[in-house]
Amino acid sequence: MCGTSTIDVELLKRHTKYHRGFPEDCRTATMLWEIIGEMSNRERQRLVRFAWGRSKLPRGKAGWIDGDGKEVFFNLSPFLIDRQGDGHLEMRGDESLVEAHTCFFWLKMPRYSCKPVMRERLQTSVANGLVAGMQIA
Repeated sequence: MCGTSTIDVELLKRHTKYHRGFPEDCRTATMLWEIIGEMSNRERQRLVRFAWGRSKLPRGKAGWIDGDGKEVFFNLSPFLIDRQGDGHLEMRGDESLVEAHTCFFWLKMPRYSCKPVMRERLQTSVANGLVAGMQIA
């Protein structure tokens, strides 16, 4: 496959969009980037595979443009739930795993209480997502 097998964290950050009240400087995003920065390249490849269905980042500026001419982004948003069934959405917490939408290079992130919990839930999410059928090429 085309692309670079070295997952450059700064490049990934530059191609990230934050959605639904999930600002770049929120605690959850900050912890996530710290964890990604601490990962080995192989772990980063697995994370990209979990979130996007491929284990390499695009090479060059043109690689970040899709077939419709739109820029491709790594998308992050809060993992929301309507606990009461009344339309009031809350962010999921420590009880939840990370949810990925590979067609959209999208992660839905719960609000974890601390970095060790986030790291464990992220590792579990990636491992279970990859076992479910997405093997790294």
